[in-house]
Amino acid sequence: MKRILLLLGFFSLFLVNVAVAQAPLITPFVNCVTFDEGRNELQANFGYVSNADSDNDFVPVGEDNFISPPPLDRDQTTFFQLGVIFQAWSTTIILSQTPSVTWNLLGQSVTASNDPSKYCAGAVGPPGPPGASGPAGPQGDPGPQGATGAAGQQGPQGDPGPQGATGGTGPQGTQGPAGLQGATGATGPQGTQGPAGPQGATGAAGPQGTQGPAGPQGAAGLTGPPGPQGLQGAALPGFQVITVPSSSASATASCAAGQTLMSGGGACALPGVQGLIQSSSAVGSSWVVSCSLGNATAVALCTSH
Repeated sequence: MKRILLLLGFFSLFLVNVAVAQAPLITPFVNCVTFDEGRNELQANFGYVSNADSDNDFVPVGEDNFISPPPLDRDQTTFFQLGVIFQAWSTTIILSQTPSVTWNLLGQSVTASNDPSKYCAGAVGPPGPPGASGPAGPQGDPGPQGATGAAGQQGPQGDPGPQGATGGTGPQGTQGPAGLQGATGATGPQGTQGPAGPQGATGAAGPQGTQGPAGPQGAAGLTGPPGPQGLQGAALPGFQVITVPSSSASATASCAAGQTLMSGGGACALPGVQGLIQSSSAVGSSWVVSCSLGNATAVALCTSH
């Protein structure tokens, strides 16, 4: 009854102010709401005050008569009678989807929500605080483990990303310690002996120094002119000297079968001219002499031992 008197007072005030403020001819309002806790739903009842010229004005669903949030059409009133209408239309609000709905009418809007001050007479009040929790029950036995599901297919490999820019060169690291020296390699084979070079000119004799240790035997010097025939000396026992003169630039002195070549030598000469030895060496059991100037003479020292 108190709400009705309040609305009648509002309507009277509205009629008084029409000429002054030129308020809209139709004004919507939320009459009351009913909350269903079990369903978590709200039943919203809308009404209106009409001071229109006719007793049955029509405002179709559209930009002047719509609901928000959508859907725009919730079967709201489209025909409006003169006076105050408390139960014009109602709609159900599922609170898990939206907390409120708004009726937009001729540029005015009213919103219905779960406001206890708007509960209808006899409506269920808001829920009280929850009671204390009871003691926990005993834990049940664990259930058997379910079977492992089949592995899904491997997705396709993605395209390789672009190559990143080359980073700057880092600082040079410190030099590591030297490695161990490798083992000495095997000695290679001795090369072939090259040809003897030409003999240089004899230098002037220097002062005699102190006698040093005996050095290796040097190459044979130039052959001097043959001296006079000496007296026949006594033959060394077991040795034989074989001398072979030649009228050409080469000569060979060979030991007899069963003899061994011990050493040898040679000379190169022309009448009135000193010859030059090109080579003088042993070849098997023979001594071979080659001259670059003059006729060759080969000498072989052989032994039967």
